[in-house]
Amino acid sequence: AGIWVTGLILQIIRQSEFYPVVMLGGVIWTTGNMCVVPVIQTIGMGLGMCIWGMFNLLAGWASGRFGFFGIKPEVPNHVALNYVGVALAVVSSFIYANIKNDVEEPDLNIEIQVGDGEAKRPLLDNQRKLSSNSEDHSSMPEKSFVQLLSPRNQRIL
Repeated sequence: AGIWVTGLILQIIRQSEFYPVVMLGGVIWTTGNMCVVPVIQTIGMGLGMCIWGMFNLLAGWASGRFGFFGIKPEVPNHVALNYVGVALAVVSSFIYANIKNDVEEPDLNIEIQVGDGEAKRPLLDNQRKLSSNSEDHSSMPEKSFVQLLSPRNQRIL
């Protein structure tokens, strides 16, 4: 909202020409911002940033190479190397997407032996709730539909 208000004030002050098509870019940008939380919950931040960067790379490369959005096309000196570089970037993103991120939770129910052989309890119990009242579930956030999906279905989504 702050960017919109600033733009509106500058538009009124400058009395410059208004381009309604430019608003489409703002709508797309806002939609991307709204998708950040579900994307991170679904595939994680690393893979989400990899996909985001790959699409930015492809959009920037294609707009410069073919002249999208009113940009004059620029043909590189070595066209074959240009295509090989873009292909390597895309293939590396697909390889990165196939990395498994299954992390096992550590077992916190271990006994620690102190110098004289006396067993001590772990600092945290797996069964203990972190909230002050373990019976009060109102403060615990509900799982979203994304978190209820299997890891495979999360990647597909």
